[in-house]
Amino acid sequence: MANINVETLMSLLRSRTAIAIAASTFCLLLLVFWTNHQGISWQKDPGYAYHKSKVENATLGFGEIFVVNMPERTDHRDAMIISASMSGLQLTFEDGIDGSTVEEKVLPPQYQRINDAQIGSWRGHLNAIQKVVAHNLSSALICEDDIDWDIRLKSQLLDFSNASRKLSGGVNNEDDAAPDYISPYGQDWDLLWLGHCGVQVPVKSDDYVPPSKELIPHDPSAVHYKYRHGIDYFFSKSNPNDKHLRAVHHAKEAVCTYAYAVSLKGARKILLALGLERLMQPFDGQLSEWCNHGWNNSCLIPNPSFFTTHRPKGSDKWDSDINGEKWEQDVHVREKGVSDGIRWSVRLNMDKLLKGETNFDDSYPD
Repeated sequence: MANINVETLMSLLRSRTAIAIAASTFCLLLLVFWTNHQGISWQKDPGYAYHKSKVENATLGFGEIFVVNMPERTDHRDAMIISASMSGLQLTFEDGIDGSTVEEKVLPPQYQRINDAQIGSWRGHLNAIQKVVAHNLSSALICEDDIDWDIRLKSQLLDFSNASRKLSGGVNNEDDAAPDYISPYGQDWDLLWLGHCGVQVPVKSDDYVPPSKELIPHDPSAVHYKYRHGIDYFFSKSNPNDKHLRAVHHAKEAVCTYAYAVSLKGARKILLALGLERLMQPFDGQLSEWCNHGWNNSCLIPNPSFFTTHRPKGSDKWDSDINGEKWEQDVHVREKGVSDGIRWSVRLNMDKLLKGETNFDDSYPD
């Protein structure tokens, strides 16, 4: 064996140690970069295990999931049941209301005439909210019966829960444990508007909605900017390099109530305001007006949305029970179903889900 003096040996060891330290540092920096660009900063939360277990349960961390469904729309109910089954969700159906049966004497004192279908929608949603209060539920997710969502919904909501806790007051437990009544979405929110068809991003000059927001950067489940309609200045100008940015902020001028969660506190406030005091427009507009008082009513919203309405293949004659039957000359036939803004649609990938396949169709490829 060749002789190696002590000085040479020590120099060699120092060189190898330096290489090892450099390699370790590089790997650590790479991990931090990857984590920050996958929108999963929630892994740093000491209560991560608790929040994850709640968000990924069968009711997505809420007390129940209610679906407002007209009993005669068995097609909608069938679709919701199979979609929920393939997503590991448990639903409770709340019968929708025929607005023509709602008597004028039960309408709020501040009332402006809307059509029977809109009155029925208002009462159906309020009946679900009423159940939250009557059963003293900590929270509930309330959905319309014709919605769709991404196959990655639970991971989306895990990201969202991290953001909502920061905006509404969360709990970080060093021992990864928390009482059952602690919401993974935070402690001081009234409504989480998880499914909508449009919202404005609040700015500092707003005097009725707090401007604070949290970002979920480079979210692979968020559609590319080029597919989004009416992109807000905040997305297109302030963050031009992140084409898959998702923001969480306070709701301002939100439209469509595809899906929203209410806390018990929020349900009580909404039941009073929309059930007993004021109904001047369809339910989603009235709820949006209520949320616009953002310093008093805490309504948080993901932008873009997690839930959307699904329009199935075939005739669009009966797309909406609220808007009613279309005139024959306005009816069109779709060759394929559509779920706006959803990349890995559960409805559009149902055949693959049932077969156990994982090469899902992306409705909005880059």
